[in-house]
Amino acid sequence: MWRCICGNEKPLASAGALCCQSSTGKYLVADLTEQLTQYEQLVVQLQNDIQDKETQLHVRDEQLKVLEDLKEKLCEKDEALLETTRHVEVLQRKLDEKNRELAELVEDLRKLEDENENLDNKLLAEDYATHIKVRDLKESHKANLTNLKEQATSSLNNFTEWKINELEVYGREGETRDKVERLYSAAEEDIHLE
Repeated sequence: MWRCICGNEKPLASAGALCCQSSTGKYLVADLTEQLTQYEQLVVQLQNDIQDKETQLHVRDEQLKVLEDLKEKLCEKDEALLETTRHVEVLQRKLDEKNRELAELVEDLRKLEDENENLDNKLLAEDYATHIKVRDLKESHKANLTNLKEQATSSLNNFTEWKINELEVYGREGETRDKVERLYSAAEEDIHLE
């Protein structure tokens, strides 16, 4: 609402309504000039407001453009992240498979180690048994050899005495005794060599 100099308050219907009437019905130039100045100020104010609104719109357009760019980049990042997630899932499945294979190999290795330990124990037991058998055979062989030597020595002594007695009977005592002693020494050496 604009107040005219005449004191009438009227809303302006249009930009063409630039004056109001005085009580006498005549237009006053001073009143019209003042109203014109007010309208010009109003136009300037409106132009400034329009310019401000255009600036704000321009800023909002720029902000919207930046937001659109950000939205597009975010979509690209989402797609890249989704692709990376798929790749990670594939790698995780492969890793799980490898872990299962590794667990199976570890289990197989544990079984082989158990079997190897059992075989080692068995071989040790067999080796010990074989060692005992060899020792017993050696001792038995040694006892048999000693027994055979004793028997051979006893037989040789008996044979020697018999031969000496026989030779003494025939009267060749000196010559025969040397011969028999040589034979006895040779037979004894043979026994020791065996």
